Amino acid sequence: FIKPQKWIIDKERKLLNNILNFCNSNKINFEILSNYEKRNINFKKELNYYRNLILAKNWIIIPNIRNHSNKNNYFLIDSYEICVTMFSTLGFESFARNNKVAFFQQDNFFNLNDRNFGWPYTLPSKGNFYSNIVNYKEVSRILKYLLRINKSLWMYEANKYKKFLLIRNNN
Repeated sequence: FIKPQKWIIDKERKLLNNILNFCNSNKINFEILSNYEKRNINFKKELNYYRNLILAKNWIIIPNIRNHSNKNNYFLIDSYEICVTMFSTLGFESFARNNKVAFFQQDNFFNLNDRNFGWPYTLPSKGNFYSNIVNYKEVSRILKYLLRINKSLWMYEANKYKKFLLIRNNN
């Protein structure tokens, strides 16, 4: 178990606040999908974690619905225009499902280079929908791109990267 270090938390704080600023400037709702269902004791802990990271109060956290019979997290992520992830499996799965996803990678640690987009392949550190930089200019650039691109052009671009990442099996 690796306890998040200050540098990971600082990067997450910058990213979340820059996303929220972008959302506020563009009249977009900002929601975070929790790792936990609402009845799980860790849901409240996670909510407090994000309250400490995000300066403003105009965002919400959505409880995880992974164990419900008629809905699941795929149902949730498919309902959003854009998903944002630092390095979650669900973010990559959303990408495989042809959803628009912004990737802001975590920094590498322990001298490993496995946090770069497209790993183990060597891709540029920035692309139209991914970056290792979380300043407002970069966050804004990526989110504007994803808002503007239509679905067919998105699928064309995403398909160029899917061979590096994750292939969806519809069954």
